[in-house]
Amino acid sequence: MINIRKANSADVEAISQLHIGSAQQTYAHIFPRSNLFERMPTELRLDWQERLVNPSRSEQHLVLVAETASREVCGLLAVVFDDTDPWGAFIPTLHVAPTQQRRGIARRLLMEAVAQFPSDYAQKGVHLLVFEKNLNARAVYDRLGGVVKERVKEPAALRYVWPSLSAFRCQVTQSSGR
Repeated sequence: MINIRKANSADVEAISQLHIGSAQQTYAHIFPRSNLFERMPTELRLDWQERLVNPSRSEQHLVLVAETASREVCGLLAVVFDDTDPWGAFIPTLHVAPTQQRRGIARRLLMEAVAQFPSDYAQKGVHLLVFEKNLNARAVYDRLGGVVKERVKEPAALRYVWPSLSAFRCQVTQSSGR
């Protein structure tokens, strides 16, 4: 059984470990080994410490975790709500432990996030960036009806966009029946 809940400051280490391990495996063909195993772990730990223990007052965000019955964090989703972002709500992070992939955890995290979006985001879009070489993630976002709106360089990434929260909700909900 998988439980989805809001993350809290006690989750920093578990979230960091999941994010680091997932990134090291997923991005091994994208980034140099030195980045993945030397620089990135420290940066991610500091980032999660900042987000969950000392959050910025100027940035509204939502962080959800998926955990197993034994309370092991196996999935992670972050959403940033920034009124100045022309694309709408931004999903900077969506990771599922490699051993838990293809079990609907990413979809469940997305469905819970949609349910918790602030009401003033109902008509705003949703977007994320995915590395162009991350074919598994791209396949997920394609199935969810995301449309590639731009290509960002170094390293090459694609911006997937959904025009509104309702469109995103509809696609995520429809994907649950597939």
